[in-house]
Amino acid sequence: MHKIGNWMRANGKAIYNTVTTPNYHDGNVWFTANKDGRTLYAIYTLADGETLPSQIHWKGNLPKGKVVLLSNGKTLKTKVKNGEVTVTLPTSMKSESFAMAFVLQKKSV
Repeated sequence: MHKIGNWMRANGKAIYNTVTTPNYHDGNVWFTANKDGRTLYAIYTLADGETLPSQIHWKGNLPKGKVVLLSNGKTLKTKVKNGEVTVTLPTSMKSESFAMAFVLQKKSV
């Protein structure tokens, strides 16, 4: 329970007071949005025993501008090409699930 509490303190903004998104899941990434649907949260889930990859990818839900870690506000290196988002993760990150925030490039339909 302590571990869940710590995660929620760092990443809870991606859970509390959010709504579903039309494109809500791709691979290990799940999406929520703030109530106006412009700020999206990408929650990366890591299975027990798995190692955090150096990059994560998803299709759709293209960010406009920067992608930041909710836990510390740091901007992540992000590339968008042909409708796919690639986020490079810092080598110092712990091997655990985390959440990111970004402004949606355009609303999904």
